[in-house]
Amino acid sequence: MSPPDSKLRLLPLARLAWTAIPLLLAGWLVVYDLIPSGRFSVDGITPPYLRGPVPEARVLALPVGNARARSYQMVGEPVYVDIRQSRPFTSLTVQFEFNPGSVRMVELGLQDAAGSSLTLSPLYHRALEDLSRQQDWTIRQGGGVTLFQRGATYGSVEAFLRQPPAAERVAVYRVPFALSVQPGALPADGPSRATDFIVTGYQPLSPAGVWRTGRVTFPLTAQQAYSRQLRLVFSVPERPLPSVMPQFRLTTVALAGDRLNGRVLRGWLSQWFR
Repeated sequence: MSPPDSKLRLLPLARLAWTAIPLLLAGWLVVYDLIPSGRFSVDGITPPYLRGPVPEARVLALPVGNARARSYQMVGEPVYVDIRQSRPFTSLTVQFEFNPGSVRMVELGLQDAAGSSLTLSPLYHRALEDLSRQQDWTIRQGGGVTLFQRGATYGSVEAFLRQPPAAERVAVYRVPFALSVQPGALPADGPSRATDFIVTGYQPLSPAGVWRTGRVTFPLTAQQAYSRQLRLVFSVPERPLPSVMPQFRLTTVALAGDRLNGRVLRGWLSQWFR
């Protein structure tokens, strides 16, 4: 076969390749970037969707597990994990395991790429964990909050909100909405003797084992929803830092939002063509 005949035979294959590559790229964009279903999740810290933890100087990688499911110990704070968000979503759910070490409090925050619009959620509070196991304190849950009370004055969170006690008897910690009373903040080491009620967005964890399992869902603000990148913030808000810092590992990060529609498409295009 002459060389010109070989080139003629290869020409249709080349044309097919030039046609298929753009189609494959478009298919990848639709399935993996535009995400028509509105549901997306990854296990562990999976590049290119998740990056971190950073700064590297503030964490120590523990020698257990593969790179994706690896555990880390904080040696400084805060520590960040960056999440690539390819299109607008409405909520972010983080599932993780952690060992609180000797800290009194750990909080998990969410920021947009600009470092603004910070949303903080309680991850661990040692004093509230201790109260949850004391017989003279009872717990009521409802409406996204937890009510700790000495005794059993109120049968539900709703009853407390309808007729709250005097503000000086109440302490609050990370309540997701405004209260009709103006109580003081809960100290890191727990309530004073004058405090009979604590209202908080924190939910006590299972005391079994050293490692705890947590799950936090962040409703995304408009600014966060349209951000190209979201940033998880692991924070220890106490000074000086404790001697045994927390260990953590991410198990699943899930984004949820609307199915593909005009608003989602415009949001996706705005992130590609800024």
